[in-house]
Amino acid sequence: MTKYSILTGKPQMVPAWSFGLWLSTSFTTDYDEKTVSYFLEEMKARSCPVEVFHFDCFWLRAFHWCDFVFDSEHFTDPSGQISRLRSSGLSNKFCVWTNPYIGQASPVFAEAAEKGYLLKRTNGDVWQWDLWQTGMGVVDFTNPEACDWFRGCLEKLFDIGVDSIKTDFGERIPTKDVQWHDKSVDPRRMHNYYAFIYNKLVYEALEKRYGKNQAVLFARTTCAGTQRFPLVRPAPYSLFQSKY
Repeated sequence: MTKYSILTGKPQMVPAWSFGLWLSTSFTTDYDEKTVSYFLEEMKARSCPVEVFHFDCFWLRAFHWCDFVFDSEHFTDPSGQISRLRSSGLSNKFCVWTNPYIGQASPVFAEAAEKGYLLKRTNGDVWQWDLWQTGMGVVDFTNPEACDWFRGCLEKLFDIGVDSIKTDFGERIPTKDVQWHDKSVDPRRMHNYYAFIYNKLVYEALEKRYGKNQAVLFARTTCAGTQRFPLVRPAPYSLFQSKY
């Protein structure tokens, strides 16, 4: 492990609060402020203090993943909600689920496609597939402007009180009939390396906002070197990436 870390990098330090209890909505598909408050109040009633509350997928509008917009039907005041939960002592920190894709159902998709933020096919069309959501596009992190846009979306989340990011997905990156913004990139290598640059971007955005050794990811997909950006929680199916 020592030799491996010398070759691929050593993890950064994590803040003390990240060792506390994390509570997640997990696969709850219909929840709002009342639901979240109920979860946390029940934990408090059982003398189980929650350090971090995690909003999984459905803080976003269904199948708009991921356009960074709270579902206004269920969360009318996300900044106020986080502030209320924090001031009431129900949770000290907050995390939200993200991924590096954009569903075609989101209005943001058209903007990202027009500005060249999404991976393209060799004929210039946006590369899309329906594996997880209809018409899904992949953010092209070899495009500096796409990276700036993605960081800007994260900063808006930090502004409303988000302290950590779950960086989900980033696997199944295609290797055939694709053209990255950086044309020197080898598509075969990007299949695994994409997870590294995705997690690096998000980790550095957190570090810039909250300071050195205060950034924490709740990462899933990984490849060699991604341990530099803690924490990594690989799911079983992320260990076997498709070679689509």
